[in-house]
Amino acid sequence: MTQTSIERYQTAIDALFAAKEDGTIYNVDYKSWKDYAGRGYERDVSDKVRAPFFHCGEYENRTERERSIEDAIGYGLHTFPSKKLLTLVESANETPMVSAVIELIATWKPVRDTIKALKPMVVMGRKPSTDPRKTPERTLENTGTCAVCDMNVKLDKGQHIVAHGYTIQWGFQSGNCHGVRFKAFELSSEGTISWKDHLERALEIALENVDALPELIAAETDSKMKRDLQQGLANNKATVRFAPADIARLEKMITNWKPQTLPGAV
Repeated sequence: MTQTSIERYQTAIDALFAAKEDGTIYNVDYKSWKDYAGRGYERDVSDKVRAPFFHCGEYENRTERERSIEDAIGYGLHTFPSKKLLTLVESANETPMVSAVIELIATWKPVRDTIKALKPMVVMGRKPSTDPRKTPERTLENTGTCAVCDMNVKLDKGQHIVAHGYTIQWGFQSGNCHGVRFKAFELSSEGTISWKDHLERALEIALENVDALPELIAAETDSKMKRDLQQGLANNKATVRFAPADIARLEKMITNWKPQTLPGAV
């Protein structure tokens, strides 16, 4: 982890702790700082546990208890440390790997607890700007709800959702929400149906990969390729874990859909 990254992650964590003390936080800051903290956690897990104790042929040197502990760590700060992990660590012999996990718990549990405590303190809506506004204030006129991400977005002449959910880097636009070019959700559920179909296909592929990747990882001798495969396995496990709930939510939205008036319409 570079020094710049460490400083960025630590700044976000310090801001989260400070916001908890203040008792309030704007949603834009909550999301940003939580994201940075989460990335810091993932890098710390990789640097202190997975890289030294499980990658590059080290997996075979681990005890069954150590392997169970690594599996219980998970890949998201929002679930760390799980009750299962705490139970496993409490009854484990304190090997160097277990000591590293204990250090992770001491470092990141307070951050996880702070993020959880801040959730009811979040102030929704736009954060007030300290600079004078240079553009006309945005109105709800000619807007609709994206059928995928639920954002209020401007519509084109055909009442389709315009580009959003992208990033601009080095002067180029990258990525777009799946809901772009579909009708607003008030007018049609086609975008939601399409996104549900997409998630169902992704879940099907992820299930296949979760079964197939462990064998490929075990057979791979190139350390970089092995790490890439391990990350791919983690990503597919996350899809298997979270996609079913998203699919169920989308199915409910589709079943209950009915036409509505667009925001700002007279």
